Amino acid sequence: MAATVRRWRSGGGKGAGDTLSAQTVVGDRVFVVAVHMARVHLVDGEEWRAMSRMIGLDLAEKLGATDCVVILKSRRSKSPTFDGVSFFRFPGSAN
Repeated sequence: MAATVRRWRSGGGKGAGDTLSAQTVVGDRVFVVAVHMARVHLVDGEEWRAMSRMIGLDLAEKLGATDCVVILKSRRSKSPTFDGVSFFRFPGSAN
């Protein structure tokens, strides 16, 4: 995931508007990390909250995520780490 994001931020490869995710199951919990790559930097915090919530709910539905972190990376960001981060906990357990 990190190599894909680095390549995308440096101008190569696909990714704008895409979300990468990785998951692991520990006991009855499904932990998911997602990185959303945005072409432009989101200035509005409410816009990021709505977008990250939608991504988190989608991952909970598709992957059965119980604990999820969604990270925002913008292509032209001045931040070397991330531009937004949201944490979610969903009810349920791994099947």
